[in-house]
Amino acid sequence: MKRILIYGDSNVWGDNFSGLRIPYHLRWTNRLKRSLKNDYEIIANGVCGRIAGNYRSNKPECNGQSSFYQIYGKVGHVDVVMVALGTNDFQERFSRTADDIINDLLWYKNAVGETEIIYILPPNFSADKDSGPEFTLKSQKIRNQIMCNKEKLGNYIIVDNIELSDGIHFSSRGHKSMAKIVGEEIKAGL
Repeated sequence: MKRILIYGDSNVWGDNFSGLRIPYHLRWTNRLKRSLKNDYEIIANGVCGRIAGNYRSNKPECNGQSSFYQIYGKVGHVDVVMVALGTNDFQERFSRTADDIINDLLWYKNAVGETEIIYILPPNFSADKDSGPEFTLKSQKIRNQIMCNKEKLGNYIIVDNIELSDGIHFSSRGHKSMAKIVGEEIKAGL
């Protein structure tokens, strides 16, 4: 049985921004686990507000890099690490460029050494009032720049056209689509 650690943000955690968490059985990571049956063990670790980098002094628990080693060490041997981060880094208040975010994501490749790493690139989110004032057209432009330079990351999965509940977080239907996309990539031997 292969073990996969999915390390991410609120969409891995199951936030739907209405105050209620997506039910356990409907979250994409748990749907994925069921669809892969006994061939894979899925270990999901998502934190709301988690960034790819290490620059949140006001919420250090949301710094993806400084939290990673503790989580990675705690789960024991894994065959694959999936990093589903980057969306929170688009917020205007962080003033990150596409290159900054790509470099923050590349840090994980060095951190896992020989372990296979797969990036789940930030989904296409809304840059309007539904997604909050932090996510603007500039944020969407940065996402587009990352998509144009995605080859730098190596193995990656693109998850466009996922249904969202609030412009950023997956709806229940979005979680179902996400599980299907990622499951098909795993079964294809990505």
